[in-house]
Amino acid sequence: GGWLEEPSFKQFWEKCVAGEDAEGGGFDVVRPRNAATKGNPMQQTLLLVRKGPGSPIVLDAERTQQLSAYLGSEDMSARLRQAFASLFAPHVVEAQLEAAERFLERKFAAAVCTLRTAGGAPLGEVPVLETVLVVAAHAASNGTDNRAIVTAAKQLALWLGQGMTRPARLVLMMDANSAAAFPRKNMDRGAATQEIFRGFLQNDATLSSCWHDEDQEEVHHSVMKERTHLQTQWKKAGLLDMALKDWIV
Repeated sequence: GGWLEEPSFKQFWEKCVAGEDAEGGGFDVVRPRNAATKGNPMQQTLLLVRKGPGSPIVLDAERTQQLSAYLGSEDMSARLRQAFASLFAPHVVEAQLEAAERFLERKFAAAVCTLRTAGGAPLGEVPVLETVLVVAAHAASNGTDNRAIVTAAKQLALWLGQGMTRPARLVLMMDANSAAAFPRKNMDRGAATQEIFRGFLQNDATLSSCWHDEDQEEVHHSVMKERTHLQTQWKKAGLLDMALKDWIV
């Protein structure tokens, strides 16, 4: 039901995403923990991990299940409480923890993957399998949880890396909804504008952004508008993006 009742989306999904015969091997589809039971089923945060020999990463289904279970654990809550205490004002921490419980359930799709890397080993030796946490997330439109989502992803990567010789890498793709400005009531709840969100990333030595330009200090982190079958808000797209409708099938 839902998306697949629309003929062109069904064609796209079957051709590019699902099934062994899908183009390029198709994709593993990772959803948030309770995407099927809460929220609008037509508006889901999905993470697609390409399958096949051409993919640089491979989904680890067993560890991904373990990570999903950990998201709702008391240990995860304790990690977030400690991390949020150093990020938000004291009166905001509890509200941020409640918000984190919601976004981790419905708007946070995470997968544990492995990345083959030579790791400095001599040629001919078996490459090291490096752990990579891949996350797709969508922040609230009022900007109040964008920094919390990044923080949660970082804490999960740290948890995954426990006891390993190499720390787990983190690849995070998200709509941060970090507008140029927010009303005071949202700022008081922890909202991060573009400027605040950018500073938050820049001040963290373990994070980098693909949109950051060292030579243009006025450039803020934002959203690259590309509308496809998986992001069909045509009213938000520019005229160039609207042309996508002409060739997407």
